[in-house]
Amino acid sequence: GLDYPPLTAWHSLLCGYVMHAVDPASVALRTSRGYESSLSRLVMRLLVMASDLLIFYTGVLSAAEALDPSPKIEILSLD
Repeated sequence: GLDYPPLTAWHSLLCGYVMHAVDPASVALRTSRGYESSLSRLVMRLLVMASDLLIFYTGVLSAAEALDPSPKIEILSLD
């Protein structure tokens, strides 16, 4: 999981909004305890994969950019 409490709270809130938009019964107050459906499992798994990829690849790209000693190359220049 995320190890910075404010970021974890925002991440949980965002996931809750997505779940509420897709399957409101899965996040309903007092009635969602023990709730399971194939849709809610699928959405939760997709949210985990998306957030892991976003966080992991951001870190990998940042590390690669910091460790790469070669000069940056302009890919396309229309000047």
